Amino acid sequence: MSFKNRGLGRGLEALLVDVPANEDRPIAVKINLPSDVLNELEAINEVAESAEMTIRQERLVILAEVLTLKELMNEIEQQVRDF
Repeated sequence: MSFKNRGLGRGLEALLVDVPANEDRPIAVKINLPSDVLNELEAINEVAESAEMTIRQERLVILAEVLTLKELMNEIEQQVRDF
């Protein structure tokens, strides 16, 4: 008995048929917002970018400190071995 002869056949057939996904195709979305909302969104975006740059700078400082401490530990270990 085929799916078309059953009551749920069309729904089941739609679920079971291999349909290629359109995931690779970008979706264009147009948003019409008032200018004051766009200005607020731009301001929020600028604040977010500034915060992101601050976080990146803080991470770089921490990474530099970690590398310095690692180098110091290696030097101390070398001195202990030489002793």
